[in-house]
Parts: sequence; C-alpha cells; structure tokens
Amino acid sequence: MTSIKIPKEITEIFPYERIRPIQDKLIYTTYSSLKSGKNVIIEGANGLGKTVATLTSCIPIAREKELQIIHVCRTNKQADRVIAELKEIAKTTPISGVSLRGRREMCPHPLVQKHADDAATASVLCGQLKKLRKCEYHNRMSETLPHMKNVLKVLKTIPSSSTEINDLCEESRICPYELILKLIEDVDVIAASYQYIFNPSIREVFMNKVSRAMDEILLIVDECHNIIDTSINISSDQLSLYSVRQALKEVKAFSKHEFLRLVRFLAEHLEENKQRMDIEIKIDAKDLLMKMSREVDMTIDLDYADKFISAGMKIQREYLARNKPPRSYIHRIGQFLRKLIVTKNRSEFLHLLTNYQTRGEGRGVKYEVVSLDARFTTKRVFEYVYKSVHISGTIDPIDAYSKIVGMDSLPLVKEVLDSPYTESNVQGYIVNKLSTKLSDRTPENYRKMCEVIAEAANNTPANTGIFAASYVVMNSLLDAGLERLLEKPLFYETRKMTASANDRLVNEFKRLSSKGGATLLGVLGGRSSEGADFPGEQMNTCIIVGIPYARPTTRIESQIAYLDDQFYKKGREYGYIIPAIRRACQAAGRPVRSINDRGLIIFLDYRFGHNYTLKFLPLWLKQNTHPLEYETGRVTEITRNFYGN
Repeated sequence: MTSIKIPKEITEIFPYERIRPIQDKLIYTTYSSLKSGKNVIIEGANGLGKTVATLTSCIPIAREKELQIIHVCRTNKQADRVIAELKEIAKTTPISGVSLRGRREMCPHPLVQKHADDAATASVLCGQLKKLRKCEYHNRMSETLPHMKNVLKVLKTIPSSSTEINDLCEESRICPYELILKLIEDVDVIAASYQYIFNPSIREVFMNKVSRAMDEILLIVDECHNIIDTSINISSDQLSLYSVRQALKEVKAFSKHEFLRLVRFLAEHLEENKQRMDIEIKIDAKDLLMKMSREVDMTIDLDYADKFISAGMKIQREYLARNKPPRSYIHRIGQFLRKLIVTKNRSEFLHLLTNYQTRGEGRGVKYEVVSLDARFTTKRVFEYVYKSVHISGTIDPIDAYSKIVGMDSLPLVKEVLDSPYTESNVQGYIVNKLSTKLSDRTPENYRKMCEVIAEAANNTPANTGIFAASYVVMNSLLDAGLERLLEKPLFYETRKMTASANDRLVNEFKRLSSKGGATLLGVLGGRSSEGADFPGEQMNTCIIVGIPYARPTTRIESQIAYLDDQFYKKGREYGYIIPAIRRACQAAGRPVRSINDRGLIIFLDYRFGHNYTLKFLPLWLKQNTHPLEYETGRVTEITRNFYGN
C-alpha cells in the first residue's frame, strides 16, 4: 500500500508491483498539478524511479487532452532509458514511442559516415543526396512498398529505441533517421535530446514532422538543471581565425572576390589580437560592424550576411559534386554575421575577442557572441507548450531555476521530495581545515588531501572517484604524490583527452571494480563527473576536492552583472555560486544511481559546510552529511565502518 492515494487511471498503468514511498508523492504531485493546469518542477534523489513515475503521471493527462508527450534529455542513453520504461508500461496499456538520435549518428550512407563530423554537414549532405536521388536508403522509403508498410504498421504501436530501429533498418536497407521522422507524427511519446525543442532551427523542422502545434505538446524536461547551459550555448556563436583563413582560400578557389575585402579585414583584425595578454576582451559589436562597413564601402546588414550564406550554399553543393565534405567557411561567416547584427544592441548578449590554446599546443583567437540569459531560448518554449514537467536530482533552490529559465510568471508547483536514503547507504563528510582557496593551495595542504584520499580509496571495497575543482588542483594532487599513496590503479583525465579516449579510460576503470577496485581522478564539470554513471560497485566512494567556482573572467563578471540587474542583486548567487555547487553535487551523486546503491561522499573543502553554501546542497545529500575534524586515521575508520570491512 502507498501512503498517498494514487488515482486509478495511474495505478492501472503503473508497470511494477508497487509504487514506492516518495515515488508516490512524485506521481501524485505531477498528476494533480497537470490536472489543475499547472507546470511542475520537482527535485528527487537518484534511484526514486523518476522516469517511470513521470511517464505514468503524464500519460492519462495526454490521453484526456489529446497531447503528445515529448521527453527531452541530455544524452542518447537517457532517451533510450525512457523507451525501456515505456516498454514496461506497454505491458499494462497500449502505448507507442520512439527515441530519436541525430541524423549524423543514424544515417547509414557512406558519404555521410565519412564526411559528416557535425550535424550541419550531415544535414547538407543528406539533403543533397536525397535531392539528386543518390541515396538508396532513402529511395526505398516509399510507404507503398511492402517492407515499409509492415515496418510502419508495427512501429506505430509499440515503444522502440533508436538502436532497435537502426538494427531493423539495416536488414531492410532503409534509412533509420527518415523512418523515425515518419513515425513521430503518430506515436504517443518521443524521447529526444534538448536540441529538438530548444534549438529554434531544429525545432522548426522537428515540429513540422510532428505535425502538431506547441500547445499540443506535454513536455518532460529530464535532468532539467542542464537546460540552462544548453540554452545559453544554443543562443551563442563564434568565429575563429582558422575559419576566416579557410574562407580566404574559398574566396580564391571559387572566385568569390566580392567577399575578399571583408574576409581579409576579419583575418587581419583577429591576427592583430592573437596572443594578447588578456584572454577575453570585450568588444563593441556596433563598432566592429561599422569598421567592416567602412572596409567594404557598404552597410553590413542582414541582406549582406545572406549573400555570404547563399554563396556558401552553392559552394557546399559544388564540394558535394566533387565527393568532398560540403563544408563552406564563407557560409560560416554569413551565419556569424547574422548573429552579430541581430545581437548588436541587445543587453543579454556579450561580444568578445577570445584567445585560447589549441589542441596542438598553438594559440587561437576568435570572435564570440555569448548569451547571458537562458530565457532567450527557454521562455518561449515553456510559455507555448501545453504544460511542462521538470525533474532533477540537483535543482534546488527551485525558485532560482524557475526565474532563470523564465517560468516564474507561469502557473507552477514546486516540490523537493524527501530522500529515500538512510545513513546505511549514503553518508557524506565535510573535512575541516582543508580547501582549494588560493591561500590554502600549499604543498602541505595538498599532501594532507592526498592522505585523506588514500585512506578512503585504500579502504573502499571496489572503486573510488575523485573529482577536483580544476585541472590545476588535479595536477597539484598528482605532484603531491597521490599515486604513490594509493594501493589501487589510478586512472586520470587530461585536459586534451578526446571523448573516445576518455570512454576507454572510464570503461577500464569500471572493469576493475570486480578485480579489487581502482581509482579515477577527474575534474568537476568534466565528462566523467557528469556524463557517466557508475552504478553498483563501479563507484563506491566519491571524493570532491574543492568547489569549482569559475575563474573571474570578463564573461563571468558580465554574466553576474547582467543577472544582478535582472534578478535584484542575485547575480553572484545565480551565475556563480549555484552553478559551482550544482557541478559538485552532480559528481557527488555518481555512486548512487539506484535505491540499493551505497555511497560514501567526502567533501575536501570546509567551505561546503558554511551555512550559506550548505543550503544549496540537495536534500538527499544534505541530510546525511556531517562535519569531520581532520585527523590521521579518521577517514580509514569511517570508511571501514561504512562498508563493514
């Protein structure tokens, strides 16, 4: 029996034997809020079963109002997990659904696989191949063909992941991406990345395929804390010196001499600012556009930018005809000029000249248009959809989130759920006297940190994760002799490590969990601290070394000043404090991915214990976290007691 009375229309479709305590509150709050015409934001710990609870709460509402559920996530793996839960629900009620990946990942055509290293290139390649009827996979997509009729008939009635559809299409030699686009109009649930709803250019194409208005969509935003940075990135743009130099080559190769003066000006201007002492220089977009206009003796406006874009599209087609990647840098300049022109008078955008280190140890320089306000992307979405449900394990304070994404004026229910964890499976400790404040970054303190880490890792049954505030802190731990003190293999990220190399590192670390254990050292906000899950024995103990406050750059100071103006002097809290604490808490949750996992979490920075900072920790973590006096051997004792060694 559950402690809250759940409506019959939900209990009839809930696929598991029973609805657990706390999970019942999640279901009841979501369903009753939607029923009364309100949006929902809920924080709940990992392991509650938030995905299945949210789906079963939304399905009756969607059926009653004839809505389509779109469940947006950060990763493809999370989208496939939605379909896995939907398959369980399908055992109790007829339901259909599909997870959607990008064209670049799903397209089977050899040219796309070989040349499309980004979504834009994949789209251009695909469009041209279809137009020229050079794609056999697309040519076999006619719904009058027997194999297509059978496939569509089946997939419109059952939940199917993009991986399953990919395998099915491989046998029939049809395009899985195009097949999914044919399905999405008719299925009950679509699971996809944030881009399909929040990126305006992708959303327009997607919604045309869905054949619904935004107010016919019931939107679920999974791990919703990620949508703030995602939305800011979607609204931002950049143009590098490398791209401008490549555009110069295109101008000469394709005799586009009408663009020569502007492209040469951009190259010279960027070159002049390369390797300056300042990493970021704030620039006046209107002044830069005026200089461009004087250089070419005409006004740089949207029509002028569109000339670059049109010329770039012709170059793309020409490259494709030569069986070359259809990437045009003249097109890239046109897109950037549009962004620069549109944002030149807008206070929610910052314009920068940025110096950076390239992968090959060289120096690069670029123009940037930086969005300072997530609402530029999110507000219209949340106002236009029927209603939205937001779920996360680290979203409190919810008031801050609702304001930052532009939901504070909408009818809204906010809920922080109780924690399902007791001290028998989750314990946290904040070690006093040690921190990564600049004044505390001494060799002696790093040595003490290494001793604490070693005591915890060496007495943990299987794997330990260590996540440092920055690469500087991480390298300082290595310099202080961390590896020498550890009795288990140490794996660590590097600043220039590729995604595939990082995946191999993490997989090897996970493999050793059943062979005596290992230790993984990474940075907060990196791939391992947020993009990977470590259920069961894959990570027992998690150690957070420092608070990952951003460096006080022009970008960060501008964001704080802008948010200060928008939210009554809350800029530092909203743009600096909360994002740092949230990154640390995301990493702290890596070992606890289900209700039965056990995790020992150690914060190696006394600032986590300050009353002001402590209030930003999620409830599931805060209620089982205690201060700890630093003393040799104390962490060994705590670790052994926790794991019953």
